[in-house]
Amino acid sequence: MIEPHDRRVALGLVREAVDAGASYRRACEILDINERTARRWKR
Repeated sequence: MIEPHDRRVALGLVREAVDAGASYRRACEILDINERTARRWKR
C-alpha cells in the first residue's frame, strides 16, 4: 500500500508535468502510476 505522503508527492509530480505541457496520461505513465489510480487519489 502506498503511504499518503507518497501519494501527495506523486500527485505533485503529475501536476508539475501537466503544468509543463505533458498529458495527464503521459505523466502517470512516466511515473508508472495507473491513471485511474491517480485520479482516485485526487479525491
